[in-house]
Amino acid sequence: MVGATLAEVLTASALSRTGVHVTLLERSDDTGRTGAALHVQDGLDRRG
Repeated sequence: MVGATLAEVLTASALSRTGVHVTLLERSDDTGRTGAALHVQDGLDRRG
């Protein structure tokens, strides 16, 4: 998947949970802080 917007991150997570190998690619020339954050709950990325 190219691009790491919230939609792509959630899609990648869902696909990964079904056993699909996913690679997210994101490129940005801006190395400064953007004022955005994504909090992932403990265990959200674990299969089970």
